[in-house]
Amino acid sequence: MSSKSTRLASALSNFGERRDMSFDLKIDAEIGRRRFSRYAFQHDCTLIVDDLSITGRIFDISLGGAGLMLPLVASSYGRLDQLKFRIEDVCSFGALVRWKADKKIGLQFDPVAHRSMALRDLLESLSDRDQADNREMTTVTSGFLPISS
Repeated sequence: MSSKSTRLASALSNFGERRDMSFDLKIDAEIGRRRFSRYAFQHDCTLIVDDLSITGRIFDISLGGAGLMLPLVASSYGRLDQLKFRIEDVCSFGALVRWKADKKIGLQFDPVAHRSMALRDLLESLSDRDQADNREMTTVTSGFLPISS
């Protein structure tokens, strides 16, 4: 029995459930890590690492972080750990590099980002866009054409 199964069986026994139960929980690692909805978003941004300024391209964003494409392979910039992330005229805050793959990096924003109204407004507009796209796709695939206003 895995440690997750053991913990779950133990927790259930505390609530009067059967002690001989065992569960094999398979949780997708990607989904398990994500706490916030992620949205496709193509936009330039600036990363500031020490005295180096790097222009990158965001390919997705959430309240907790962003995926970026850099001009060069991430390792060519030296140590990219903690940096300042900025979308011109929108937001600016600290971030940690959580992963690197070729020219792509994944950032985790500092918790202060969660309070950024500008970031929240941006994400709300992206959510509205995605919902509108989904409504239009559903309408078209259901055999009805969307009505333009």
